[in-house]
Amino acid sequence: MNNNGSRKPLELFATCLQSSAVQTDSYARRVTDIARWSEQYGCKGILVYTDNSLVDAWLVSQIIIQNTEKLCPLVAVQPVYMHPYSVAKMVASFGYLYSRRIYLNMVAGGFKKMQPEKEASR
Repeated sequence: MNNNGSRKPLELFATCLQSSAVQTDSYARRVTDIARWSEQYGCKGILVYTDNSLVDAWLVSQIIIQNTEKLCPLVAVQPVYMHPYSVAKMVASFGYLYSRRIYLNMVAGGFKKMQPEKEASR
């Protein structure tokens, strides 16, 4: 039972591996493995991070959808970097092509700014 007294089941979401945490040649396979495990153990969705240093979250979501039956990506979206129309078009396209939901995590903060001159002085 939830806090408000309803009997809705708890919905679990996993977290996708970030591309910066693994070698390039094994990333797609590792994402597929994690997505399948997440689905197997009852997760409803999986958070796909967005950052200017990571692989595109929409392309990672494509890998997840193509390799699972029901798992829904939770795509982190930074509205400053992606126009709302483009986001809506991507969600509608995924829905049309795969009959699968895409959840959105609207990110309010910005990405850490790359400052090579500070890194060089360390």
